[in-house]
Amino acid sequence: MYQGQEINLLLNRYFSPGYTISDFRKLQTPFLCIGTNLETGEGVVLDKGYLPMAIRASMSIPGYFSPTGYMGLYLVDGGVVNNYPVKEVKEMGATIIVGGDVQADLYKRDELNSITAIADQITSFSRIQANRTGDSLTDLKVRFKVDYGMLDFEQYDSIMAYGERVARAHFKEIKALADSLNAIEFKPLKKYQTRPLDSLQVDSIIIRGNKKLNDYYFSSLFRHTKNTKMAVTDLQNNIRKLYGSGYFEHVFYEFEQKDGRNSKIFADLNIGINPRLRVVYLLGFGGKAALGLCSDFYSFNFGDYKQADKVNQINFTNYKGSLFFQYTFRNMLNLKAGFDYDHFISLSRKFVLEPGLFAGGAIWEDNGPPTQHIFGVGGLSSRNYIDQYVDFTGLRFIQQFGYYCAIVRLRLQYNVYKNLYLTAGGDVGCQM
Repeated sequence: MYQGQEINLLLNRYFSPGYTISDFRKLQTPFLCIGTNLETGEGVVLDKGYLPMAIRASMSIPGYFSPTGYMGLYLVDGGVVNNYPVKEVKEMGATIIVGGDVQADLYKRDELNSITAIADQITSFSRIQANRTGDSLTDLKVRFKVDYGMLDFEQYDSIMAYGERVARAHFKEIKALADSLNAIEFKPLKKYQTRPLDSLQVDSIIIRGNKKLNDYYFSSLFRHTKNTKMAVTDLQNNIRKLYGSGYFEHVFYEFEQKDGRNSKIFADLNIGINPRLRVVYLLGFGGKAALGLCSDFYSFNFGDYKQADKVNQINFTNYKGSLFFQYTFRNMLNLKAGFDYDHFISLSRKFVLEPGLFAGGAIWEDNGPPTQHIFGVGGLSSRNYIDQYVDFTGLRFIQQFGYYCAIVRLRLQYNVYKNLYLTAGGDVGCQM
């Protein structure tokens, strides 16, 4: 039987935006599908859980696709017992049913000449009563006399074109039904703009069901994945490598959203002639919303010299507090809003000579540090204070990256006239 490895990857990719929704009734269009319990022969309504695997279970055609384990049940195609689940859809809340029936009539004796035809005939006996119940609850039913079998997957374009032709033939009936409903209460059409995820933030990877290989095999394959943003294509390629090893009959993956709130705190302390302390606290609400609080302090102390004589001592101190809220819309747009408070003390300068030293390193476990803790070196102003980005004269914006960084710098600034300054600077450093 076909294990359906690529089918699983395909469903996971296309239905990836729904990984945060476990109740299918809360999808933009409420949804359910039917599976058949292979141990009891009973139909099972699949309206909760992990959407891609629910769909995979409901399409496990007996004798072709292998059965699917789902929420503790061993399931095959729900069409074995109920291929027209109108009753279940009505119980979910639907008031008007427009049904499309692609089921074939029972085969004649001379047509029962293949294993597929015989298997389909046998399963048809079990769903006759479900079809009768569904017919009695349907407001408008469209019959499709399809000249394709249930395994003609490669004929999908012809099947879709045929379905459109039949639907257009019933356009007047469907429009009359829609007009009568709109006359009672007008409801605009929903806009469907969701797209498959290109990538997502991975907090951790959990391996389940492995009884053959050491866990190190998986940690080496998914190295540098924890606490990073990972492309879905990269994840699926790793899954293919695991399956291609030949050690496993199935290799599936699921996205799981962390339940409840989660929080993180970051602290950045620079000790030296010009000290700085920055603390950021993030409180997450699910996978999209977060509330943040930031406190920032830094201070500059330097002298103003005329030739060899010190004529002035300049002190510059900044306190800053930020409160912000951010939310990600449809996995595509991120919004951050809030307010800042700044306080400046003793801001004046004529002539400044400022040496500087920067040294930093990252400490991590076996899988490496998250990307947000890697040092980036480039042509940034030292007054920007962007986390983990270190300015370096002569380099373009964030040109070098590394886990360790050391820089010695020298700045000379001269007040030429009023607000006109001339600054010369040079840096020497190394990055690993």
